[in-house]
Amino acid sequence: MTATSTERTIDSGTSGRSHPGLLLLPTLLLVLLALPAVFLFGAGQITDPIAMWSAVVGLALLEVVAAAVPWHRLNRDWVAIVPILAIFAIGLFRVGTGGSMSMFSVIILLPIVWIATLPGRRMVFYGIAALVVAFLGPYFSGLEDWGNGQLVRVVFVAVVIAVVGIVVNETTRSARARLKEVAGLSGERARLLDEAERRRAELAQAAEELRVSEAFATSIWEAMDNEAVIVTDKSGRIVGWGPGAELLLGYDVVDILGVDGEHSGEEAVGDLFVPRSVGLDGADDSIADADDILPRLVEIGRSVGQGEGDLLVRSVDGVEIPIYLTCAERRVGDEAVGYTFVARDARHAKEITRLKDEFVGTISHELRTPLSSILGYLELVMEEEETLSDDQKRFIGVAERNANRLLQLVGDLLFIAQVEAGKIPLQRETVDVAAIASASGESIQPVAERAGVTVAVELPEGPLHLHADPRRIGQSIDNLVSNAVKFTPSGGSVIVAVGREDGHAIVTVTDTGMGIDPEDLAQLSERFFRSKMATRQAIKGVGLGLSITKAIVTAHDGTMSATSAVGEGTQFRIALPAHHA
Repeated sequence: MTATSTERTIDSGTSGRSHPGLLLLPTLLLVLLALPAVFLFGAGQITDPIAMWSAVVGLALLEVVAAAVPWHRLNRDWVAIVPILAIFAIGLFRVGTGGSMSMFSVIILLPIVWIATLPGRRMVFYGIAALVVAFLGPYFSGLEDWGNGQLVRVVFVAVVIAVVGIVVNETTRSARARLKEVAGLSGERARLLDEAERRRAELAQAAEELRVSEAFATSIWEAMDNEAVIVTDKSGRIVGWGPGAELLLGYDVVDILGVDGEHSGEEAVGDLFVPRSVGLDGADDSIADADDILPRLVEIGRSVGQGEGDLLVRSVDGVEIPIYLTCAERRVGDEAVGYTFVARDARHAKEITRLKDEFVGTISHELRTPLSSILGYLELVMEEEETLSDDQKRFIGVAERNANRLLQLVGDLLFIAQVEAGKIPLQRETVDVAAIASASGESIQPVAERAGVTVAVELPEGPLHLHADPRRIGQSIDNLVSNAVKFTPSGGSVIVAVGREDGHAIVTVTDTGMGIDPEDLAQLSERFFRSKMATRQAIKGVGLGLSITKAIVTAHDGTMSATSAVGEGTQFRIALPAHHA
């Protein structure tokens, strides 16, 4: 039972109480028992038979009515009518059995006590008023003289009975308040027990979910043996060491974290890396300031290239291992608590790249010689054009164009091989970037007109000089302009703009073409990479142009970037330092 329901039971009419008919019954029985006493032992005490029998009949009728009335439907104050009427009836019985000298006056205590137990102090005053009327009944009826000397005794007895009623009322009121308080506490206890049970069930469910989650996380953690996962706190101290880290570096988890992690956080992640590979110098190439090396590792791990396999870690045997590094910040709520580093062994990938570069270089050299020979013989044949038919001339022209395309592709492959080897041949001189960009715009015009694309060139006032290889710079701009025209549908436009910004010559090529998927932007400069849009539209190309362009720009200490929106267009931006101009 809740506190609210208990309080409602205490304060509502007769709910939770004995029926008024039952409470009146002892009074009626005492009056009925008084009748034999009157007739057997004190017949002379009958001073008014009509009043006596009226009292008996009245009490009997009152009992019948009290038993029949549906008190639970009435206001609780109506219950007080029964004991008040009983007081009047006893007063009448007292008048008929000796008046103020009646030995049955004590019966009046029963309804007085009853009315005193009802809620509210006003009920006591109603009972006292009825008591006074009942006790003064003999005087009001004229049975006794007001001056017979019994009035003091009658009043005193009435006062005593009234005090008893007041004491009983206060006692029951206090008991009722205590009961209400106890009921409230009981209800609160029941509510708290229900809440505790609900919380216990929630905790049990949460514990089970946590157990399942921990088991799931543990299974993933233990399965990551192909990648070295290293977890650190904010200062770079290691607090987690994955199975892949053990396999890659040879350090057992006990070596790093100790048994049950008793020295977790004592080893620093920076101690595993070769400082020179992150651009830092150590006294013995293995020691660097943790305050310097951690920010560099975080920066490299968050970059697109993820170290590009140039980062070196030192294994337990002292072997330097190239890796790719990924870094993610660990957070608890809004608070940063550390980092998670994931290192992947780059030895296999770098070996594949080396073999591929070696293969490309070898094949390119092997192809250049026969292609040059083929082109030479084709030129000799074309010199005898008077002896050739029109079909023969057309066939030789097709062969010459395709041989030149192959020679250009071979040249691009050789250039890429030189880039990978760090041996880009540059013949620097003072050049005007604006003039080179203008020439690129003019050269592409025939192709653009056939494609229905408008090409515009926006140049600064006067030349924009820098120290660079004009052929390579022209090649990089040509590649961007050619791509822009190739990927722009008929009716679109391409704008080539040249300007100066923060000591750099800026060349932008903006088109209104099909755009590039965001997932492809980061890979555009990779060799042989073809975007999804290019593949979907079956646009010709081998995926070397942007790789060559980036290599040329990088060789000139510049940067290349791209922004794009699918269906709206793309902008490539080249920034070349102009401080040597």
